[in-house]
Amino acid sequence: MENLSDVEHAYLRALDLLVEREVPVINAQVSVGAPGAVVWLDVDLEVDVLEAALRVIDTCAVRFVAASAAVDGDEEERSLVFVGDVLIGLRFGVEVDDDDDFEQVSGFDAATVEDEVLKLSASVIERVSSFPGVEPSNFARIQQLVDEAFAEFAAGDERMDRVARSRASALVYEIAEEIRRRHRRGFADRAEEIADSILASRPNVLSMNLTALRPLVHDYLRTLDHECATQRAGEPVVQALRAKAKAPAAGAPLF
Repeated sequence: MENLSDVEHAYLRALDLLVEREVPVINAQVSVGAPGAVVWLDVDLEVDVLEAALRVIDTCAVRFVAASAAVDGDEEERSLVFVGDVLIGLRFGVEVDDDDDFEQVSGFDAATVEDEVLKLSASVIERVSSFPGVEPSNFARIQQLVDEAFAEFAAGDERMDRVARSRASALVYEIAEEIRRRHRRGFADRAEEIADSILASRPNVLSMNLTALRPLVHDYLRTLDHECATQRAGEPVVQALRAKAKAPAAGAPLF
C-alpha cells in the first residue's frame, strides 16, 4: 500500500468486519518470521482486504483472530492471524522505499524521540480511554481523538509529530481494549446499584440458583452496554444478588 493511511484504513475496516461477524479478536504482537504453519497472504491495494477476510472466515472455521498493529515492531505493518482449522495470516503494510531513510530525512536522535513518544502515548491512551461516550468498536472516532491528542501534544515539533503520527495508528485497537476494560470494571464499581435495579424488576431473582442467575445478569448488562457485557464482567453483580438473598429479611428477628 502506498501510505500508512491506506494501511490503517484497511486494518480498521477488517476489524469492523470481525466485530460484525462476532469473531473474537485479541490484541497480539505477531511475528511473520516465527516458526509455525501459518500461511501468510501479503495484501496490497490490488486485493480487497475484506473479501480476503470473509473467505478465510467462511472456509476455515475461525475460532478467533490475533490482531497486530505493529508486525515485528514495524509501525507501518498490520496483520490478522485467523486461528481455526488452519492458520491463515493477512499482512498489509506500506511499500518500502529504499531512498527514504527516516533517520537522514528527520535528522534527529531516534532513541530520544522514541522515549518521549512512549510517554506521550501513555498520556494519549489515558485521555482517549477516559473520553465519555466512545464505544470500543467505533474505531473511526477513537482514531479521530487520538489524532487530535497527538496533534495537540506534538504541536510545533516536527520530529515528535512525525514519530507520533506513526504511533497514533497503532494505538487505536489498544485503546479500544482499554475502553472495554474500563467499562467492565464499571460493572463491578456499580454492582450494588445494578443488583438493586435487577431486583426491582425481578423480585424472584433472589430465589434463583447461580446457573439461572448468571445468564439473567448477563442479559441485563447487555441492555446497559451491549459491547462490553460478559458473564465474567457480571460476576460482581451476581455476588451482590447472592448476598442480598442470604441477608436477613427487613424486620425479621435477629434471634
